Amino acid sequence: MKWWLRAYPHEMARVIGNGISPKAFAGKLKDWGFEGLWFSTYNQGRPVWADGWCEYGKDFDPYLKEIGERGMGTVAVVDCFHDKIRFYEDTSTQPVVVNGFMSNGDYRPICPTSPGHLALIAGRVEAAAKTLKPDGIALDYLWHPFYWQKDNGQDNLPMGCICHRCLATARRGDVGLSACEGIEESIDLPKYQCKKLRKKTSWDNTISAWVIWRSAHITQIARELRKLSGRRRKIVHIVPPQEPESLLRDVFMRSAQDVLKLTKEKFTLSPLLHAPLLGKSDAWVEGSLKAFQALNDDTVPGLLPPKGESARTWKRSWSRTLSKLDVEEAIASSLELWLEG
Repeated sequence: MKWWLRAYPHEMARVIGNGISPKAFAGKLKDWGFEGLWFSTYNQGRPVWADGWCEYGKDFDPYLKEIGERGMGTVAVVDCFHDKIRFYEDTSTQPVVVNGFMSNGDYRPICPTSPGHLALIAGRVEAAAKTLKPDGIALDYLWHPFYWQKDNGQDNLPMGCICHRCLATARRGDVGLSACEGIEESIDLPKYQCKKLRKKTSWDNTISAWVIWRSAHITQIARELRKLSGRRRKIVHIVPPQEPESLLRDVFMRSAQDVLKLTKEKFTLSPLLHAPLLGKSDAWVEGSLKAFQALNDDTVPGLLPPKGESARTWKRSWSRTLSKLDVEEAIASSLELWLEG
């Protein structure tokens, strides 16, 4: 079984800041049995290759080089519809949802029809591919606004943005990175009106078109970003299901991700099966993983060690369990506890 390590910006900053050399870091990855590193490409709106950025900057290049020279791989993770900087700097990017304003924890969702942000995502994928030359590109937060770490759905309503742009684009039926071109800017629907809309007859027709459109829009964006990333492995992070037996419905209704279509498009699926964050059991992880594999055998689950346990020791126990499920690859998050091992 193959294990990858997922490192977040603040964790790699610690590696560099604490003076852990590229050789020592890559050596630990190799000795502890990891296939390579999944790493974030942006932190607080800044690219990891930005000149003079003390947290990453050009200091990161030797780590990628050393990992490659030791025969391991790298996967660059690009955030799509989540951006803490743009969320506050450009309020037109903030989504409007049926149940009110959405912002939880560190999650700052972005409207999936924000023209400037769609162009920004495309530029980030292209720049990461050309500048960092990773073995794979993983698209994170490629879903309609939904905070999967806390199920905020009500009345079994589908989740997502219902701002002026999204509804107008849905009515027009356009999808992809240029879907909202030509739509005049308008003040978004006041949040208190969202529930009133549900009571109107026209809302039934609008919501039906919107539900179908939002998924087609996400799938088309994935297709277009794939072309920009070149000949690399293409991965999409998938929100976790509530229960394994309702996987397709749960993921579609909550995030607008169509697992079957993404599978047909030859994407590697990386479901975020972070049981400790969701209060789920090991049985839920195993059941969800089996359900994903039944749909797409190219599945790389994202797994999180319980609080207080290092990824290094936890990986050993899970290797025995997951190997019985015939899993080829998995990602162990995160690096922080691992550094102290």
